[in-house]
Amino acid sequence: MKAIIKTFVWFILISIHLIPNSSVAKNIKVSGIAHVAYQTSSLERSRAFYTAFTGYEFSFAVSEKREAWYFKVNDQQFVKLIFTPGETKNNKLVEIAWLVDSVEETHVILHDKGLSPSKIKQGMDGTLATAIRDPDNHLIKFIEYTTDSMQKQVAGKHLGARRIAERLISTSFAVTNLTKSIAFYTQQLGLLEHAKGNWPHDPLYKMSKLTLSDNNTSFLELIEVNSVPTNEQFNHLHYATYQTDNVSKVHEETGKFGRPRLEAYAIQQDQHGTPYFSLYCTDGIRLKFTQTSLPLLPE
Repeated sequence: MKAIIKTFVWFILISIHLIPNSSVAKNIKVSGIAHVAYQTSSLERSRAFYTAFTGYEFSFAVSEKREAWYFKVNDQQFVKLIFTPGETKNNKLVEIAWLVDSVEETHVILHDKGLSPSKIKQGMDGTLATAIRDPDNHLIKFIEYTTDSMQKQVAGKHLGARRIAERLISTSFAVTNLTKSIAFYTQQLGLLEHAKGNWPHDPLYKMSKLTLSDNNTSFLELIEVNSVPTNEQFNHLHYATYQTDNVSKVHEETGKFGRPRLEAYAIQQDQHGTPYFSLYCTDGIRLKFTQTSLPLLPE
């Protein structure tokens, strides 16, 4: 009898060991990029820039620790600009927000992975959110659009015909240890490495391009640096990439408003032959517009 009981206990222990903890095994389901947030020294000047050059319309404002204005890319994606009195800092990137179906479920998964996510809070915009910091202290937020969120309230509005790009497809920023950052984003958050090698815009930098989901339509680009970037390097390395199906056409359209830095605004090709051009807002933040074949998001 004792032998039977011992065998039974052994079987149970082995079974428990072999069956993985489902919450730990789970990866976060990210729908895509919800918004990217930057500092601005003047909300009014930034509004003039985005309205004139990109056609992205002001959608709503909220007062958090500081006033923040949202400009609509499409019904799911926004550019968020946060007022910073005086001089904006070298690193003007404030946060990157990823859209999830359930913040509560995401919080559980993050906690089970030992990542110490912040408490779930309802923002001034009505969204539910939790957040973590990556190895370089970049703030990654996971947000859920609720029925009362301002993003939902402006659905179908502020989709001007002058928008030169209709999707935010990638965010890029500098990291100090590429191997460590890749491990964090792939092993802890479940992102998939899409490409790795020299940065297409400057072979002196190493980079990794990670996809947020299985459909390969939203990306995070990590660019390795050996020292703290200068202000100019920050402006070049920290940027968002927007999708357009005709770079030449939208480049010509933005040219009607003048380009003070002709060499910086010219159409270029990366090492893969993909055409792109950049705009720089009033605080020097870079916006990259690239020609891709990704399907556009439905309005």
